[in-house]
Amino acid sequence: MLEFQDRKSSPVLTFVLALFFSAFGAHRFYLGQRNIGGIILGLTVALTLLATTEFAKHSNPLWMLFAIFLLVETILTPYYTSRVNRRLKSELETKYGVLHV
Repeated sequence: MLEFQDRKSSPVLTFVLALFFSAFGAHRFYLGQRNIGGIILGLTVALTLLATTEFAKHSNPLWMLFAIFLLVETILTPYYTSRVNRRLKSELETKYGVLHV
């Protein structure tokens, strides 16, 4: 149980990261979900580059959709954190042979 306490993710920190740095995927990187974090970061870079080109007038709806996605990501961070922590606990129980009665 001590290893779980040391390795579990903090729901508060995850929410703060999502609140301020969700466009960079920081909350997903913190949770160890590098693929999703990288996709979010890549979308941010792509939309930023698109906004600086001649297609800027077409990027506004994409930014709105992305902003809605980030809002949903922020709202769901407690669920994501809980899911990651449950998976970690299950892995540790399997590793140490903990049986539930």
